[in-house]
Amino acid sequence: MKALILAAGYATRLYPLTKDRPKPLLKVGGRPVIDWLIDRLKQVPRVEHVHVVTNHKFVDQFKDWQEAGSFDLPISLHDDGSTCEEDRLGAVGDIRMMIELMEKREDLLIAAGDNLFDFDLNPLCTLSRLRSAPVIGVRTAASLDEVKRFGVVKLEADQRISSFEEKPSEPRSRDFALCLYVLSGASLPLVREYLDLGGNSDAPGNYVSWLIHRLAVYGHVFDKGHWFDIGDHDSLKSADECFSKK
Repeated sequence: MKALILAAGYATRLYPLTKDRPKPLLKVGGRPVIDWLIDRLKQVPRVEHVHVVTNHKFVDQFKDWQEAGSFDLPISLHDDGSTCEEDRLGAVGDIRMMIELMEKREDLLIAAGDNLFDFDLNPLCTLSRLRSAPVIGVRTAASLDEVKRFGVVKLEADQRISSFEEKPSEPRSRDFALCLYVLSGASLPLVREYLDLGGNSDAPGNYVSWLIHRLAVYGHVFDKGHWFDIGDHDSLKSADECFSKK
């Protein structure tokens, strides 16, 4: 199994902090966000190699980070060639680029480089292996209002995702998808098919909503531990306060 960290965004909502520094390299609890993420990936025995997709603007900073670190896992950096918000490939475009670089078709564990969490990823990977299918990480919000800014999923008794709505005004569930996926090896060609059909290359949730009508996709609910989607200054501050205690 390969792991992919999506780190090619420009994080304009965090300006000026991210005007000249990529969000995954911002420090939380005294360490870059991406270091905490790699800690979680290292705990998955099946992960043999971590790939990081970044953009041309920030690739040199990631090279400096890689050279200064010690990770106990092979780390490879990939420059997607974009230089600004307007010409970025988008998350799904970066996933496609990674798939095309892979020498063989195998399971791919994907995580957003700006998501910070402290729960175990092994159950997510185990479910994908048992079902031989894609699996999405899921959390349960405290209220329906809270979930409106996420991709809302409906889970059946067998953990299959039967519906997916991106940022609905009237959500039908408090369960929402994280940018945390295992794409089974057999499902990887569908990423190209989705984009070739004109699918949105940016928000991965749009791909998931398309994918569930092509094959069975499952969800694993992470109901313990902390999780932060670092999208603005408030969420960055909250994450720093939490992880400074670790």
